[in-house]
Amino acid sequence: MQISLNSIGSLLTGFVFITSISSLTLKTKNVIFEDGDSIILNCTYFKINTEYIAYRTIKWQKLIGDVFRNIALFSPPGGYRPYIPYEMQPFYNNRTELIAPNISRSAVMIIKDPICSDQGVYRCWIEYYSENSVKEQTSGSVVKLKSNPKEPEKFQLFPNELDEKQSISILCSANVGSPLGNIKIWKISQYNDTPVLLHESEATTNETGKCTEFIDVHITYTVTRVDNGALFRCSSQNNMTQGPGPYKDSLKISVLYVPDKPVITLTPLKSLYFVGDYLTIQCITDSNPPPVFTWKFQPQNKSLETVIKKSPDISKLVFDTLKTTDSGTYSCMATNAARLNSANVTSSVSIYVSHSEISNQGCNQCGYITVCQQYDGKTECVTNKWVPIAIVFILISVSFAVASIVLIKNKSASQDDGGYQAHAEIANTHVYSALQSHQAETGVYTTLPSHQPETGVYTSLQSHHPETGVYTSLQSHQPETGAYTSLQSNQPETAAYTSLQSHQPETGVYTSLQFHKPETGVYTSLQSHQPETGLYTSLQSHKPETGVYTSLQSQRPETDEYTSLQSQRPETGEHGSLQSHKPETGEYTSIDNVS
Repeated sequence: MQISLNSIGSLLTGFVFITSISSLTLKTKNVIFEDGDSIILNCTYFKINTEYIAYRTIKWQKLIGDVFRNIALFSPPGGYRPYIPYEMQPFYNNRTELIAPNISRSAVMIIKDPICSDQGVYRCWIEYYSENSVKEQTSGSVVKLKSNPKEPEKFQLFPNELDEKQSISILCSANVGSPLGNIKIWKISQYNDTPVLLHESEATTNETGKCTEFIDVHITYTVTRVDNGALFRCSSQNNMTQGPGPYKDSLKISVLYVPDKPVITLTPLKSLYFVGDYLTIQCITDSNPPPVFTWKFQPQNKSLETVIKKSPDISKLVFDTLKTTDSGTYSCMATNAARLNSANVTSSVSIYVSHSEISNQGCNQCGYITVCQQYDGKTECVTNKWVPIAIVFILISVSFAVASIVLIKNKSASQDDGGYQAHAEIANTHVYSALQSHQAETGVYTTLPSHQPETGVYTSLQSHHPETGVYTSLQSHQPETGAYTSLQSNQPETAAYTSLQSHQPETGVYTSLQFHKPETGVYTSLQSHQPETGLYTSLQSHKPETGVYTSLQSQRPETDEYTSLQSQRPETGEHGSLQSHKPETGEYTSIDNVS
């Protein structure tokens, strides 16, 4: 039963009958209960000593149909026990507790495990005596169930893909709770997240065993192309819900529609185009599935039309440099595979490409190092970018030729005893080169110093072959990277000696190598330091055929690991010593091996 508060108030007022003004008053409250609660009806009265209440004249009544019927009778303090009338016992026995008035003067009826029919309009009614007359007093109480709405149990759309102007069927079922629940159907566009209300059901009564309302809604909705990609929502709510209640969303629908008549745009937009201009012609339309564009071209003053492009993706024609032969009419036709019988739609645009009227006169003004360029009907003389490159190349060639002549003259002037020396200094670059060579048939001697202040590079090479007590010395320094290399080599047939030092400041790596083979009292010494990792390695080796001696030391600052190895085999009173320390684990190893 659905009863509004206004109708309840009018109804209660109609049943209040007071024979005269009295000081006795009643106090009751409306009751809203939830699942699992009990209904507590409390009637509290206030009276003066001259007012008298007879036994069993305090009553709780319920409106059944159009009449209030007694459901519980009470007596004032000290009177009979309260009871439920015989005709009402099937409805309230075993689930009702009655509390008689005492010093609190309250008649209380507690209904346990409420059922749907317990909702309704109740009143407290008291008959009493005052000033030698019988009087009555009443006070009403409305009992309602509060039950939260549930998420829709079923929400279906059919079909999910359809043509525009067709209808989609929407079905939603939900437990909307109580009181006065309903279902709402919404649409949410792919372009706007704000839901739009399409339908709101009436608050109908189809009560379940838990005093809630279950509603089924079935509507149809005619779609348009703007509904493509939209989704629908079904929400469940009642009078106790603040805003839309629990909801369920559908999948997005696909609305198929053919292209509109295309719109053609020109970028830049002008009334007249000139040779050399840039132009983009674009065809714009919308459809689902996406449109396929076909471009056709009809040259100016000709009737033959040809297809120049057909593509489902590219809607543009791009001209980097217009020509007079580009004049004519361009047509764009848009089609797609939508299941609708509709003619293909086409739009056209005409353009005219003209020569500049001042082109010949303007080009005559250009000099030797400029070229003539036309754009937007204007002629401009712009510098030829290859001219500066050619000038630089010529200057470099001349400088190289002068340097070669100087070197040749110095060579001719300094030839003596079959030997020669050459010296060159190239002005403006400060490059210095000196070459000396002496072959005293053939106590060959060669020296080459080279210095380039522009880069700071320095190179020195010395070589001596006294047939053949070969001696070679090479030094190289590159300030750009800070790299330094020094190499010395001596092979007096062949008590070979080699010394190499290399330093690369860019990485901090330092390497020193010494090597000696007095055929072959081999001696090798290697030191290497890599600041990037902090790794240091020292290696010494001696084999006096073969009183082998080897010493290796290695340290890794990254882990603080240290390794020392010594070995000697005086054929073969072998002696081996290995020491290893790993601070990370505190592990220390020492091995001696003597044979």
